[in-house]
Amino acid sequence: MALFGFRRRRLLKKAKSSVQRLLSLPAEAFMTDFVVTIKPEKTVLDAAMLMIGEDISTLVVEEDEKPVGVLTERDFITKVRAADAKKLAVRDVMTKHVVSVSPKETAQAMIHLLKEHHIRKLVVVHEDGTIAGIVTQTDLGRVLHKEVRIICESVPPIFVRNVMTKHIITVDESQKLHTAKQIMAKKAISSLPVKKGDAFVGIFTEYDLVSRFYGAEEAVPNTIPEIMKSPVKAIPGDLTIFDANLIMLFENCRRLLVIEEERVVGIVTQTDIVHAAFAYLERMHEYLETHGDIVTEESFTLLKDSTHIISEYAGEHLRLFTLKTV
Repeated sequence: MALFGFRRRRLLKKAKSSVQRLLSLPAEAFMTDFVVTIKPEKTVLDAAMLMIGEDISTLVVEEDEKPVGVLTERDFITKVRAADAKKLAVRDVMTKHVVSVSPKETAQAMIHLLKEHHIRKLVVVHEDGTIAGIVTQTDLGRVLHKEVRIICESVPPIFVRNVMTKHIITVDESQKLHTAKQIMAKKAISSLPVKKGDAFVGIFTEYDLVSRFYGAEEAVPNTIPEIMKSPVKAIPGDLTIFDANLIMLFENCRRLLVIEEERVVGIVTQTDIVHAAFAYLERMHEYLETHGDIVTEESFTLLKDSTHIISEYAGEHLRLFTLKTV
């Protein structure tokens, strides 16, 4: 009994400290400090070339090393036609409201800011207002993977099926790109799975549409098959949100179709996963603070490092990813 009590107390202490450390981690500890910026007088075509060349989804617009706006993939979707890419200046289409934080802002506070403003990135600024870095959802996902080593199953685990979007907005491969762009703008979504009949055959994203502007001086693709990605990446619905986060990080993607019983039942995004993971950790922290003295050893699950990502085709155009612990 004494040995069990010691092990339980050690696990409890480890779980508490792990969650507390993550929630209170400051921006400066994990932000991306190399920030790709652009001047407001540059053209939208310049911005598209920079975004595609650097493989990023957001540019910070700066003057005198201070942020005056951000230019996102969504701005391209909602405000720009490919034909106008050389005419419009960045200042004409950028989002002028910049949500910024200090280098000392905690991860917990930042995730709430992202939710409140419905955004995926925060600009980190020094006291004098100059740019210090940027925090993205991918940065937060990396922190989750690095810091969360133990979870308490007394707080019910969250599975992908619990946070996915069941109603998938799709587009047929025969439709034109401008139609798909209109759908994405109207529905405020960042990607569209592509179908041919009942089958999922591809997916394209805001980033893929920005790539059209890169070739604005040449023949611009106008059909969905020219720009979509295939095969489409997917995961089982019974993976935990931490498993899904791991797959997104290592497969470098921000959305995955969800498959159960050999059919597509939903789609899950990085936003869904990161927000749900932090909400889970906040509940876990509250539970351990109030019920820690009665938590049993069996309540804890250690997240193992010896996990492999494996994949197989679940259909001609669907690649199913899952995890195997060895």
